[in-house]
Amino acid sequence: MLENLSYGLNSEVFDMVLKSAGKREIAMEFYNQMIWKDMVLDVTLYNMVMNCMARSGDVAAVNLLGNDMIRLPVMPENCVHGCMLKIFCIFGRIEDALELIRDLKNKDLDLEPENYKNLVRRLCKAGRITYALEIVDIMKRRDMDDGRVHGIVINGYLGRNDADRALEVFQCMKESGCVPTISTYTDLIQHLLRLNRYEETCMLYDEMLGKGIKPDIMAITTMVEGHVSQNRISGAWKMFNYVFG
Repeated sequence: MLENLSYGLNSEVFDMVLKSAGKREIAMEFYNQMIWKDMVLDVTLYNMVMNCMARSGDVAAVNLLGNDMIRLPVMPENCVHGCMLKIFCIFGRIEDALELIRDLKNKDLDLEPENYKNLVRRLCKAGRITYALEIVDIMKRRDMDDGRVHGIVINGYLGRNDADRALEVFQCMKESGCVPTISTYTDLIQHLLRLNRYEETCMLYDEMLGKGIKPDIMAITTMVEGHVSQNRISGAWKMFNYVFG
């Protein structure tokens, strides 16, 4: 089978082999045959084999494939590591993703900001926010912090109903010079109001307006509900007039 399919190989044929085989041993044997025959593999084919290896938990094989991509070279080294990081995240290999990032930390090698953000998002989703903050710190040192990654961490804390820690990250975000997005303000406003922290909600809303950030419909609706719940009807009317006035 391997001998016959090695001719005229393309991504569709290789995808068929991986899906029909369903075993990492066969996929790796097929890959080794192609390397032995000096066949040119593209990024798509490498991604397919890496996905197969990561799905089966064979991290050593993923690293081997990554090293081959760098050696040949198939793509720039930082792109290879970014590809590996993405695959580890997709298949829930969070420990391996963290190890990869830590290995790269002391190298003069930058990944795309989105690679870091994806890992932060996965870590927060897994409730491992301390590790997520470690990645944020790496991004800060490499001048990659655009504020959005802080929003991911803030949402992680809010998901754990830890509004105080979320506000701490929010404050650090502002002190570092990052401007919060409307979605970050809205998420905090909604959560604080659910905790009956009305005054803080109003202060946050006013701060948002002071920065020239236009509230979205969710923020406006939340503030109307908050004013009504506190019998601040004038405040509710003010919000109503803001939208329809």
